[in-house]
Amino acid sequence: RAIANRARSQRRTMGRWMDLVEKANRLVGSANLNNPLDARRRMRLAQHRYRKSLNALGEMLDEAEVDEMRMMLVANLNEIRDRHIKTTLMCGDMRMMYGDMGGALTEAHEVLDFDPTNEMAQDLRKRALDSSERRNLYPLRGWGYYGWGWRHRWRFPGVGIGKFGALGTVTFF
Repeated sequence: RAIANRARSQRRTMGRWMDLVEKANRLVGSANLNNPLDARRRMRLAQHRYRKSLNALGEMLDEAEVDEMRMMLVANLNEIRDRHIKTTLMCGDMRMMYGDMGGALTEAHEVLDFDPTNEMAQDLRKRALDSSERRNLYPLRGWGYYGWGWRHRWRFPGVGIGKFGALGTVTFF
């Protein structure tokens, strides 16, 4: 009876972690690849959620006592690992396209830590190391109302900014 109670508890915990994975899947699906800053933010958050879920479910696998629970955990771990690798490679390719070679190299090494024989990660690593092109992802826009800053404007809650005094667009420096 105690084993069955622990298995039910583990199943509920696994369901919560899989809900977090679904949120990460929605983040990757909603990433706008035409906007590199937004896409990078969403993909990095999804990668973080995948990593957290992998670590938690891996620890649960060590404690699982029921064979059915072990099989479910292994299947979920394999699925999450595949999604994490795909997201990381997509993020690395996007960073490569926008000229962030160091970031692309970091993404390639993260995939190679999971799967050293991954050909796409090895190709991304080779392209990042061979590339001599270095672009500034955040070009300066010059002087403006808020001083010298970047070209991109982001939503920022501030007092007295915007139509209702709570939301407006400001430039980070």
